[in-house]
Amino acid sequence: MKKVGLIGLTNVGKSTLFNRLVGEKRAVVSDIAGTTRDFLTGIVKLKKSKQIELLDFAGFDFTASGLIEKKAQLVVRDWIKKCDIIIFIVDGRKPLSPDDLLLRSLVMKIKKPTITVVNKVEDDKVEMDSGDFYKLGGQLLFISALNNRGVQKLLERIDELAFEEDGVKMDQEILAKIVFLGRPNAGKSSIFNALCGYERSIVSDIPGTTRDQIDTIINMNGSSFLVIDTAGLRRRAKTHEELDVLSTKKSLSAIKDADIVIVVLDAGVGLVAQDITLIDQAFSNGKRVIVVVNKWDLVSREYTQTQYASMLRIDNALFKKVPIFFTSVPRSKGIADLAEFIRENYISSMTIPTARLNRVIEKVNATLPSTRGKIYYATQTSKSPLEFVLFVNKKDHFNRSGLMAIENSIRETFNLIGLMIRLIIREKEKR
Repeated sequence: MKKVGLIGLTNVGKSTLFNRLVGEKRAVVSDIAGTTRDFLTGIVKLKKSKQIELLDFAGFDFTASGLIEKKAQLVVRDWIKKCDIIIFIVDGRKPLSPDDLLLRSLVMKIKKPTITVVNKVEDDKVEMDSGDFYKLGGQLLFISALNNRGVQKLLERIDELAFEEDGVKMDQEILAKIVFLGRPNAGKSSIFNALCGYERSIVSDIPGTTRDQIDTIINMNGSSFLVIDTAGLRRRAKTHEELDVLSTKKSLSAIKDADIVIVVLDAGVGLVAQDITLIDQAFSNGKRVIVVVNKWDLVSREYTQTQYASMLRIDNALFKKVPIFFTSVPRSKGIADLAEFIRENYISSMTIPTARLNRVIEKVNATLPSTRGKIYYATQTSKSPLEFVLFVNKKDHFNRSGLMAIENSIRETFNLIGLMIRLIIREKEKR
């Protein structure tokens, strides 16, 4: 699949164009220069070349001085060389700057097919007054990503170049979407990078480094997974900044689109109420949940993994239903086990055969007092979340602990660890 990169100075509208081309609001957009720090990827479906992978890079800033901003610039310089096609973007509402020309020169040295785009050109009059941009050389496309002006012409040009370069490509099948969630600085990006095998997401000790949802496709034992790193979720009282609020909303909405939700805890900080909320939301949306206790090297002398897991399960019963992994990225501990579990235990869709389900129910019936509750039969009514209806003699005979025992029997028999199970009790109608 061809890679097409969006490059330009800060605040030229790359993220708005990215969202327009991929057809959804993936990138966080604001008037604050430097909002995008990592790069985003999205799939754009075309005609001739079927589809391309679009990359939205951080805005280039030759004067960047902060640690995170400097790392973002290094990422752009490294990854732009890996693109097959470059879309170079300038702001049509501002005079052409020396930095625009300098960045254009840098792009030209890479010697990749390049489309030069003048963005934020809202109408023909503005376009007629934009003669200064012809200093950039080559054929220019005048567009407004915000208003969808000229975007179709850009898509057609991308399609032509992608088709000329590599011909028709078949769609890549994604087995599952995996999303990382957790508090700022818990280490989500470090684990994400470890699974990818390279520094895909910018990592620093500064909480809130990741603002966008960063994703990439990784291969596990011949199967492709889309892995998504999200911004750290702060408590509501602390989400004062505009960008924090936008990032938090996107991270929570990512749960609905995911197949597997990995909630990352900081071993040194311990469990907080927000972690429980994330797990509960993921369960409620029928997702497979994995808990990762990261930075294990910081507390491994105080507890064993068994002791720490027991404390989590005592604090909240939700942890009895999820697999718990312990990782230390600097020491390369636990990552391989996590990857292996994902490969071996992911279930894209789960339909339990009625006959097998009722064989489990027969065993459960054998444990019930003969004069009390009886389950006549069970059937599955939903896959996401997993829902089963039990037809019984008397609903009052099935208390919470009894239902938990039934749930555990189903969970263990069909290896449903990390998945929410709903049991609905109905009395069988008497005839």
